[in-house]
Amino acid sequence: MFCTNCGVKSTGSGNFCSNCGKTLDNSLSGQPAVAPAPNYGGPTGYQPPSNSQYQAPSVPPYQPPTTPANQPSMLPPYQRKQGNPGLGFGITSLIISILTLSYAFTDYQGISSGQYGYIYQSEIGLLFILSAVGIVFGSISTKAQNAVGKSGLGISIAAMLFTFYLAQFGG
Repeated sequence: MFCTNCGVKSTGSGNFCSNCGKTLDNSLSGQPAVAPAPNYGGPTGYQPPSNSQYQAPSVPPYQPPTTPANQPSMLPPYQRKQGNPGLGFGITSLIISILTLSYAFTDYQGISSGQYGYIYQSEIGLLFILSAVGIVFGSISTKAQNAVGKSGLGISIAAMLFTFYLAQFGG
């Protein structure tokens, strides 16, 4: 006789299955023994679902989020908002103008103290070029409303005027 729950063949004449402990059905003892399909730990009476029971889940179409008119929209993480545009040109203009002005003052002090009697034309040309570059960078930075660029522009203009003075009266 076979157990109707787990399918194991019962060897004894007991009323219980030696494998799972369920009560054996003695009414089947006179019929030929047919082994039922084994149960491998699944729930009793489990039937695998048919293909008609599987349906794709319904997903609503994507709706982009909307922001109210009074709330600012957030930028995606890959788009960085510039904090201070023109700052690099402003700092460059300020450094160039300070170096140009200090070089021009060094030449002026050398002439006025008598250490050397004249300034080379190449020095004047270099001072003009450096102050012009400082003016251009300061102008670019000033268009971006940058205060550092405005100060660099002002000092570059002062360096240009002082270079004109050196070219006329320096030697």
